[in-house]
Parts: sequence; C-alpha cells; structure tokens
Amino acid sequence: MDIPKIENPFDLEQQFEFYLNIMKLDKAKMPEVQIVETKRAFMAGVGQMLALAQSKISQLDEEEAINTLEDMYKQVDTFFEEEVGKLEEVPKLTIVKGKK
Repeated sequence: MDIPKIENPFDLEQQFEFYLNIMKLDKAKMPEVQIVETKRAFMAGVGQMLALAQSKISQLDEEEAINTLEDMYKQVDTFFEEEVGKLEEVPKLTIVKGKK
C-alpha cells in the first residue's frame, strides 16, 4: 500500500486524511454522518493523547516516559492487529527514542 506523504505532520486535517487512507475509507463513498462521526472519534483520540502527554507523560522521567509510550504504541498495534487486521496492510507504529 502506498502511504501518502504528509506535508505538515502537525496539521491534524492532514493526519485525518492520512488516517482515512490507511483505513481504506473513501470520503467520496462515505455518508456525511460517517465522515462527521469518524472525524469526531479521530479528534477525540488525538485530543485525549495530547492531554495525556501534557498532564501525565511530561511528568515522568525520560526512561519511564519512553517505556510508557512504547507500551501505549503496543496497545494500539495490538488493537489494529486484532480488530482491523482484516485489511491488507496496517502500518506498524514505531517510537523513536530520544537522544541523550
């Protein structure tokens, strides 16, 4: 599967379009209510993760923060493998460890 390039990785609209592509969801074929609810769920997940990063993860020491993020990535990977694994390909998430 060709994964589209994201020009600005911090633009959540581009991330949403990227997500739709990965999930093989074609907006042109989706009812409006599905687009709205999918975007609400996407933005809620992003918002929750940002809040968690700001309020909790940022309070951890570097090693514990990295371990926590790695565990969270594993949880997401497991979800996609078990729940969405019916798709031809689901990209693996990876965490890049900080430089010391």
